[in-house]
Amino acid sequence: MKRNIAAGRSALERVKERILKPGVRIRTAKGVPLFHADPKNPGKLVRVLDGRRERGSFVNGEFQVHP
Repeated sequence: MKRNIAAGRSALERVKERILKPGVRIRTAKGVPLFHADPKNPGKLVRVLDGRRERGSFVNGEFQVHP
């Protein structure tokens, strides 16, 4: 049991700096979209794909862009 406690403390020391920083860094690959709620219109989504931002919603399982 003491060995497990020591291993846990050691693991915590290794990640302490990363978990104390606020925020999340999400890395995306080319061609992989990232969706988040539109802060100006809560009923819509924002899709970021290859550096391009588009607002829209899902219709029948597909993202539809709204002007």
